[in-house]
Amino acid sequence: MNFIIQPLNCQAKLKIAKTAQEQDFEETVLATDIDFEDIYLNINRNQYSDLLDVLEFQDYLNMKSKYIQYYTILNDNPYERISLRRWKFAYTAIVNEHVRPGLATFKWEVIKENLNRYKEYHEIYFQQLNHNKNDKRAQELEKQIDLFNLIYIRRIAQIQYAKKKIEEKDLSWWDKLVNWWNSNENQDNTGCIN
Repeated sequence: MNFIIQPLNCQAKLKIAKTAQEQDFEETVLATDIDFEDIYLNINRNQYSDLLDVLEFQDYLNMKSKYIQYYTILNDNPYERISLRRWKFAYTAIVNEHVRPGLATFKWEVIKENLNRYKEYHEIYFQQLNHNKNDKRAQELEKQIDLFNLIYIRRIAQIQYAKKKIEEKDLSWWDKLVNWWNSNENQDNTGCIN
């Protein structure tokens, strides 16, 4: 019996930890160990060649399906030179697939939508720091926001949360006395300067 890939045995160990944020990013959240005893790949030259042909054809189909909507340019004006029609096709395909999508991010509607999304995520994350959970909406927004802005928004929310905690912290009688004493000294010093 000929196998392309022989039957194989493997053992897998999966370790799932708490979320990275809950453990202060000290340990991986998902760790897997997969041990394969023996793997043999038996392909003769003809099978290898056929496999490469299939992969090449798959790439061709993917490329063709991406640009098939622009093929009407090639058949629009049969009286033009074929080279001119092909250059128009190439120009239109590149502009519509690579240039215009990049420029679309600079439209005011898109910028405003992103800013609203950032503000909403900031509020939700700040509430999460205060132990108010809103996980579903936060996960939806995390999928829509890019990584850099996600980290930036979280860091700003963490800083604001730390400031809020310091402001809300109850002062001891000694801290109140020191603050009162320092405020009186500052008032006396400002009076001497005038």
